[in-house]
Amino acid sequence: MKRRFSGNQNNGASYSVGIICAVLSAAVMAAALIFPKFYFLAYMGLVPLVCAVTDQRPAYKLQIGLLTGVLYYATALVWVYAFGVKLYSAAVLIEALAIMLFALCLPPKDAKLRYLFAPALWVAVKWLFSLFSFGFTYGSFAQITSGDTYLSQSAAYIGIWGIEYVICFFNVALADFISIRRVYPIVIALLLAAVCYQAGCIHTLKHPKEIIPEAMSYGDNRNSLSDVARYARNKQIPRMRFESRPKEDWAAYVSVVICLTAFCLKIAQKRS
Repeated sequence: MKRRFSGNQNNGASYSVGIICAVLSAAVMAAALIFPKFYFLAYMGLVPLVCAVTDQRPAYKLQIGLLTGVLYYATALVWVYAFGVKLYSAAVLIEALAIMLFALCLPPKDAKLRYLFAPALWVAVKWLFSLFSFGFTYGSFAQITSGDTYLSQSAAYIGIWGIEYVICFFNVALADFISIRRVYPIVIALLLAAVCYQAGCIHTLKHPKEIIPEAMSYGDNRNSLSDVARYARNKQIPRMRFESRPKEDWAAYVSVVICLTAFCLKIAQKRS
């Protein structure tokens, strides 16, 4: 008797497809992180994973999500290996748990608030793990796309977690467009991305001497000014003013509230 791994397709072939999707997601996100010129791949990094785990059983989601996280962070955190195998293994596993939780709690395609909740879930999980694991969000979408000048500058208005939300929204919308040809989410995602780019462009014009470096994408805004100074020294910029401070973690707070509200509504619905 064959072991069941998913809800809709309970056979070995479906599990093989899930593994392939996990490898693809990990490879695309790793390529976007390792090769800065391919930062645009962040907009499709989660697409294979979302397509694979949507509307599947929890056990299937957990396994494919964990596999994706392990494969991705085994590449993204390879530099930690220099500090020892145990630390490297722990770092990979802890960071991989964030992607596993995202996959496990991803709402179904017919959920009314899927496109509000799914990106909020990603942001909330990543933010919480940045607080309680290693205190940074290495390999996040905000870091991957930090080479995009205008998108990075939009952090002055929406913060790095706002950027994280927009890119995750785009990934989920693109996954549904590919799998079920649902058009309106991808249109909204394109509009959100366009607004972010326009906001970044406006901010660049207002503050031409300001640079939001890659260091701003690690999720710790408390050291923002020192990060900017260090970036200036590394780039041999003698004097660089940081004219406006990026917004703090308000997008992460809102995402946590959305997730808690959705969780409470689900419990109330089951009891009624």
